[in-house]
Amino acid sequence: MGTTSNPYGVVQVYDGENPCIFTGVAREVISGGEFVMISGAAGVVGSNIANFTSTDLVVAITDSPHKCNGICVKTAGSNTAISVARKGTYLVRAGGATSGGAAVIALGGDCVMNTSVSSTGSTVTIGRAMSDGGSEAFVMLSLNL
Repeated sequence: MGTTSNPYGVVQVYDGENPCIFTGVAREVISGGEFVMISGAAGVVGSNIANFTSTDLVVAITDSPHKCNGICVKTAGSNTAISVARKGTYLVRAGGATSGGAAVIALGGDCVMNTSVSSTGSTVTIGRAMSDGGSEAFVMLSLNL
C-alpha cells in the first residue's frame, strides 16, 4: 500500500481557481499527496478523440525527478480510477532544505527539493516553494505542470 508522510493525504491550500485535474487508472495503490507519472504501454493514445478513454492513462508513483505529471488527489487502489492535479497549491514534505520562492523538483513519493542552480538535462521543475522548510518538514508548493 502506498504511504504518505502527511496523515491527511493531499492537503490543498489554493486551487488557482482551476486545479487542472485529469483521470487515469492506477497501476498500483497510490496515496493522496504522492507525486505521480504516466506509465504503461506506448502508443495507446490514437489520433481520434472518439477512441480515447481515461484508462489509456496508466498512473504510477513517480520514480524519478525527471518524470512527474502531477499529484494524486485521493488515495486510489490498484486498477481503479485516479484523479491527478497538475495545478494548485498544496502542503507537501520537503526532502531537504527547501527555500520559499525556489523552483522545486519532485523527488519521488511525496516530497520536493530545491532545483540546483547548475541542474541540466531533463530535470524539470514542477513549481515553486511558497514557504521554507527543512528535511521532513512540510512546505507550501505552488504546483504548475
